[in-house]
Amino acid sequence: MVPRDRAPSHASDPDEATEEASSNAPYTCSDCPADPAEREPLMTAIKVANEIGVCVRTLRRYVAAGKLTVIKFGRTVRFDRADVDTFIEASRGSK
Repeated sequence: MVPRDRAPSHASDPDEATEEASSNAPYTCSDCPADPAEREPLMTAIKVANEIGVCVRTLRRYVAAGKLTVIKFGRTVRFDRADVDTFIEASRGSK
């Protein structure tokens, strides 16, 4: 086991360590905005329910009826901001 105060042998040269650190930079897509604040966030069910003024159970009914789409990551469910805005606009026209 290498003591913590010693650098690994491959990173003994400071120039190599700098190059290695820069290669660990996160991948960015040319189509994606550079600033994370400009990206449209995915919203939780609670946020969407609060925004449209219904309870989470009603929101789940809208999803089950196909009125609102979700994005699933395993068991995690998120809503796209654009889909929520489209749902709100469609609901305004039905009154």
